Amino acid sequence: MGFNLMSFLGGAALGGEEILDENRAYAKQKELTAEERKWQIATEDRADARTRRAKRDARIKDDDTLLEQLTFHYGAEKAPAMAKQGRGYVTEALKRASLYSEAGYDPGTMVEIGSLTGEDLPSNPPLTGPNAPAALSKGALTFKPVPKKVTAVKNTWEAKLVEHTDARLSISADDADAIANWEKRNDALVDGHASWKAATSKKLGDTEGQLDFSKRSRDAILQDPINNILKTNNVVEVGVDGKILKAIAGEEAKVLGLRARVIAANSVAYKDVTDEPFQVKLKAQQNGLVADTIAYANSIRFNTNNPTIGITDKKAFVPLIEGEPRTRGDITSGLASGEYIPNQVVEYIDDNNNIRFGVVSAYGVLN
Repeated sequence: MGFNLMSFLGGAALGGEEILDENRAYAKQKELTAEERKWQIATEDRADARTRRAKRDARIKDDDTLLEQLTFHYGAEKAPAMAKQGRGYVTEALKRASLYSEAGYDPGTMVEIGSLTGEDLPSNPPLTGPNAPAALSKGALTFKPVPKKVTAVKNTWEAKLVEHTDARLSISADDADAIANWEKRNDALVDGHASWKAATSKKLGDTEGQLDFSKRSRDAILQDPINNILKTNNVVEVGVDGKILKAIAGEEAKVLGLRARVIAANSVAYKDVTDEPFQVKLKAQQNGLVADTIAYANSIRFNTNNPTIGITDKKAFVPLIEGEPRTRGDITSGLASGEYIPNQVVEYIDDNNNIRFGVVSAYGVLN
């Protein structure tokens, strides 16, 4: 078999072409890979930049929130000076604001600003409460000591009445003996205050011992017990700020009943309070309860569908039947026997032969 030089050279040329194609493809791929890598790096850089920007924005937002909290507690003048001290300082300052508030003091009055060099700072007496964080006693800001809570607060007439009224709320409506005993103690407390007031006026010529209340005290004595009993019984929706939003559906009558218990107890316990704004607020609560009870009763009796209560077969509105008179006492007896259930509105005739509408609650009949 002879050797064909041209065939050999043609084959070599063909092999060379393949090698050149491979080299060109490799170079192209390398070029593409390098370009993709550039894009990848650029994309990662942009993602990192967005992450950094998001973190920076979140930190700015957090700083703004902390400044708002400082301003709320300490005022617009002192808050920026605190914020400049750093996050750790701010955190401790906010903790201390809570301590001041719990002790009954306005945090804004418990901080003094000296010179920016830290000179001429007011003296800082030994603490009588929790120790101050070290950072809070340095620089141009001085935090006053946290006063001890007054442990003898129940020696005041206001506190005695509050304590006694709270005790009434824990007594069952069916415990006649306990209620009678509470009323005796309440009379003794009121008589004791009257004697104290008379003796103070006679011997000292002033009004020490009078039952006078600040707005904060009025709210704490009259409204807080209502809010607390509603939250404890889980009959209301509460917002993230702890404020009551509305009654839970199906618990409207229970809310009215619980409010009535507190307001009735307050009406008895604080009948001799001479503070006019206090009595105005108490009267407003009484009127508000009546208005809300009427509104609920109307919403039920004017509902033409007259639905059943929950999963029971009891109708929401129970009208009078001709020839079958019904009294408020009948409704109370029916509540005990199960004939009537909470959230029903029952029509009845009162002692003056007037038509009334009683709202049935777990704590009795409201009208």
